[in-house]
Amino acid sequence: MKVDNKKILVIFLGTHNAGPVYAYEMTKGLIQNGAIVSAIVSSYTANISAWRSLPLKKLVELPTYHDKREFLFETCKLFLYKKRKLQSLFYGEYFDAIYSPFFAVWNHWIIKSFHDIPLLYTVHDPILHSSESKLNRIINSFVAKDIRAADTVIVLSSIFRKYISEHYKKRNEDIIVLPHGTFESYRDVGHDRTEARGWYQDHLNSINFLFFGRIEYYKGIDLLIEAYSTLEKRYSDRVSLLIAGKGNFSPYRDAFNQLKNAKLLNYTIPDEDVMSLFCGQNIVTILPYRDATQSGVINLAAQSSSLIISTNVGGLPEQLDYGKAGILTEPTVQEILETMQDVVENKEKYTELVEYGKIKVKTLTWNKLAEKLLRRI
Repeated sequence: MKVDNKKILVIFLGTHNAGPVYAYEMTKGLIQNGAIVSAIVSSYTANISAWRSLPLKKLVELPTYHDKREFLFETCKLFLYKKRKLQSLFYGEYFDAIYSPFFAVWNHWIIKSFHDIPLLYTVHDPILHSSESKLNRIINSFVAKDIRAADTVIVLSSIFRKYISEHYKKRNEDIIVLPHGTFESYRDVGHDRTEARGWYQDHLNSINFLFFGRIEYYKGIDLLIEAYSTLEKRYSDRVSLLIAGKGNFSPYRDAFNQLKNAKLLNYTIPDEDVMSLFCGQNIVTILPYRDATQSGVINLAAQSSSLIISTNVGGLPEQLDYGKAGILTEPTVQEILETMQDVVENKEKYTELVEYGKIKVKTLTWNKLAEKLLRRI
């Protein structure tokens, strides 16, 4: 059901990881619901061609930065003249709301340029992950300011509603829960010869465990490797492990190199190749996180009929309907090992979880999520 012609300005100045796809999908959903949408996006965002294809009223591409050196230089230019130029491009235009779908550093300063317009702000990580860097903690202070300034705060899991309400003094009616949508813009497979497809082809008779995402301490890579090491010794060629994602892998490399049936793709997986990670026989997606908010990986796995193992932390249990759409375990080596071992021995008994997950994820369309958002304006 379309919502009458709400005028929205989307601000997203991130470039990589999940942000570009999430922001694009939500913006597309707003348009499908009849909103008149303009957008300010980074010229360097990974999916800029997709943004250019949207029927936006106005698309402003803002050159941001590629690295830390450029960040300092370009941020100075932002304050010297880019902000004024940006404001002039929208002079005299009316908007019902500003929408920030995913945090990026420059978002904060651009949002402040439109301070007199109601702000809808999505908070992906209400609570910082363990072992966050000092830089990320500084950056999080910008997030806190944006949350306080927001007229409507969107969280992706209901368990964070109370935290936002108490920590930021928000009324309950000013907080809405919009679960993570299913990434529809990833193409099925970029090409037939991805490294992942080749790996699965070599392990047709194995239970193929998959970790996909940025390499971060809080995601429990070390717990996974230690558990899998024991599992591999017990089951030899009946199991394999694929770890795919960019990040500092040096703390885990020595232990990983001792594994026999394991492969590492330590780079940003191109959007067109993402689904190839889930296209194979007996793929079991595993999230061994120490702490978490939510994960788009769960939806990708569910829509691909992959069994999911997740630790019982943060918003992950809610995403999995508390065990109906995936297996929940505790974030310890022993618990992860025992769960993986049970899957190797009894994978067929989890068929209902896979089917439930496929049905659940079909309800999480961006069209429906965007409609719910628009009804709050």
